[in-house]
Amino acid sequence: MKKFLLSACTLFVVTASVAQLPGTQTWQQKLTPATEAKAIYRFAPVAVGTDGSVISTGTFDQPITIGATQLENVATSAYLAKFNPAGQAVWAVALAGAATITSVDVDTEGNVFAAGTFAESVVVGSVDGKTQNITGMPDVTTEVAAFMVKYDAAGNLKAVRTFVPKAKTDIEGYFYEAGGVFFRPGKIQAANGRVYLSAYFTGDTKIDNVNWTGHYNGIPGVYYVEMSSAGILSFNAADLTDGKEVALLQSKEMLEENGIPVEDVNFAVDGETVYASFVSSGLQMLTTPSSVTELPLTDKDGKKEHPFILAAINADTKVKVFTTEAHDKLFTADRVKNMSVIGDKLYLAGTFYNKLGFNTEIVSQGGSDIFVACLSKGDFSVNWAKASGENEGDMNKKQEVMTGMLVQKDKVFVTGYVEDKGNRNIDANLSFNFSADGVAAAGDNGFVASSDANSAVYAVMSINDKETTLSAYKLENETSVASINALSDENGTIYGLDGKIVATDGNISALPKGVYIVKTSSTARKFIVR
Repeated sequence: MKKFLLSACTLFVVTASVAQLPGTQTWQQKLTPATEAKAIYRFAPVAVGTDGSVISTGTFDQPITIGATQLENVATSAYLAKFNPAGQAVWAVALAGAATITSVDVDTEGNVFAAGTFAESVVVGSVDGKTQNITGMPDVTTEVAAFMVKYDAAGNLKAVRTFVPKAKTDIEGYFYEAGGVFFRPGKIQAANGRVYLSAYFTGDTKIDNVNWTGHYNGIPGVYYVEMSSAGILSFNAADLTDGKEVALLQSKEMLEENGIPVEDVNFAVDGETVYASFVSSGLQMLTTPSSVTELPLTDKDGKKEHPFILAAINADTKVKVFTTEAHDKLFTADRVKNMSVIGDKLYLAGTFYNKLGFNTEIVSQGGSDIFVACLSKGDFSVNWAKASGENEGDMNKKQEVMTGMLVQKDKVFVTGYVEDKGNRNIDANLSFNFSADGVAAAGDNGFVASSDANSAVYAVMSINDKETTLSAYKLENETSVASINALSDENGTIYGLDGKIVATDGNISALPKGVYIVKTSSTARKFIVR
């Protein structure tokens, strides 16, 4: 999905208020999908279509009604619903059975793509009644298998894929427990007639002509345990077939002592290029269609480096490791939660521990800090990087978790919360505005589960106790360019924003879409948006 960024003229910039989302709220819908607050899914994703329609997701453990549709749950099931630009429910379907949607996207034709995890057996709903049953790992009640679905704009199920991993039970010394291997999808994005999917996995999973093989850590002949890997796949958007590997990060050896798991994966597609991010440590191998890159990350004297690894993948592959200081914390909070390409800039937001790789002068407070980094997509040079600076307390007990990111004119609005690591309780809600010219400014601290933007519409999923609220915001001035009324009605000379003359007869209808300056006299100027 193409994210939206306001065009801006230097002299006429409209900025969002610090404490609020940009624009004016146009509608909201409330839902009570859970019997108790702790059952609410904190990361329910949303997506916005090019026409301003909004796709909402979540889980529910009691019957719910969305518009004219009543959905019945089986255990804690998942739902998928579409709302038109006026906020009216168009359709809703259930994935009945233990299921969770982790990501959703909409293509330019209104087709909806979603990915998530499930256990045992799930009935995937469809508006036309042509449901499909999917099955996970036998006798495993946890959500360790994954699914990917496609719906058309009317809510009819068009395609389903499942990913069910298998353990290498024939390895000497391997102690397998049911549900010990998993396939966890991350982000899904439709672009270029393909659907891209990131995943974090253990065990073996065959995906069309792709074989993702599990790697294991231990002492030969004594014991082995699963070691996670991560990668990105792409599929034919028409029917979710023709799976191809875009990238795979994995420890160098399949069976090794002191092997290191991959910690994180994310991506963003821009034209023919996939921008991928990973976090890991130890000796890793990054495989893409055009190259294999060995990444010997610092691992010495019990201290390990956990850097952000970025790759630009197209006909060639360019890799850059944002090296940082090694430390003795084995599993860190270094994560890229959101990535977005806007113009020539790559925005990344997430959390980090210790020193931030994008600016090593920034050090986290407490267990982790939320960060934003703005990079040049051409060479991954850092334009600016900022962190929350929020000290949530004891680093062994508390950490910051990020949930959403919205970008507007090089200002990034980020939401999250402070979490107690032991019981996973939320201690405080967080939101910040980050920009290149100042420190992070705190915003309204309501709980925001997720957000998305397209065209001039922002959609936000928020949570309060057992209730979820889906809200849409319309930007009042999409171009951030104020108009100056001309003093004369006579035809004038038209200039581009670079000052070059593009027409002399005042006829803007023949020009490409954009922002222009019309000069009708020595003193009259007018900014026109076409």
